Amino acid sequence: MSHPSPTPLSGFGLGLRIPHYDDFIETAQPVDFLEVISENFMVDGGKPLDVLTSVRARYPVALHGVSMNIGSSDGVDPAYLRRLRQLADRVAPSWV
Repeated sequence: MSHPSPTPLSGFGLGLRIPHYDDFIETAQPVDFLEVISENFMVDGGKPLDVLTSVRARYPVALHGVSMNIGSSDGVDPAYLRRLRQLADRVAPSWV
């Protein structure tokens, strides 16, 4: 799969949410990059991951993790980091 080259993110970015899926699949949108909440796409398959894969072919993506637990007394979960790495390997984000 070919991805747009990772570049520093600048310009207008938008958070990719379920109500936006069809808009981004059907037509080009006037955004410079998309931000996605990593945990929403750290799954083995399904529509959200298919949408992200399609969208990533046309737009740079930033992964925004909201459940890393950095600074918690439990520390970072190695299984979480593996799933995040799998997602990052799949979508080649410009920023994590």
